[in-house]
Amino acid sequence: MTKILDRDEIDKERLESVLFQLVEEAGWDLRRHNRCPGNFRLEIRYADGVSADIRRRIFPGSVQADRFLFRSILPVFYQLFRRRVTVRRLALEFSDLLMPFSQLSIFTWEQKITSKDCNLQKVLDSIRTKFGKGIIAWGRVAERSFRF
Repeated sequence: MTKILDRDEIDKERLESVLFQLVEEAGWDLRRHNRCPGNFRLEIRYADGVSADIRRRIFPGSVQADRFLFRSILPVFYQLFRRRVTVRRLALEFSDLLMPFSQLSIFTWEQKITSKDCNLQKVLDSIRTKFGKGIIAWGRVAERSFRF
């Protein structure tokens, strides 16, 4: 997934919103094809043409919900976004795709937390399937869409 920004951006919150949007689109595609990524690569291209990227392994269970996937990728974004130069493009790539697996939790409180997030993600996906991908969005993404 690649997003070329409408205008060069340096605001960290707006860039996080764009990154979340990329994660959300990729998570949708992964769940739709019943795949789980083993690695991801995040690339930032600055307005002056310099680019930086990092490739990392990802926890296999984190793809079940977009929020978990985003939390896995966000620290890498902070590592890359170090320069005081505007950003022109963000690219997110997943590799080593596998069939997802799940393991029952030993602790009941962990199971409640993850099952709530997974259930929420399933409901969001069913709404998007029925009415279209753009009909519902997380506040982080919707906030960016309605800026004046």
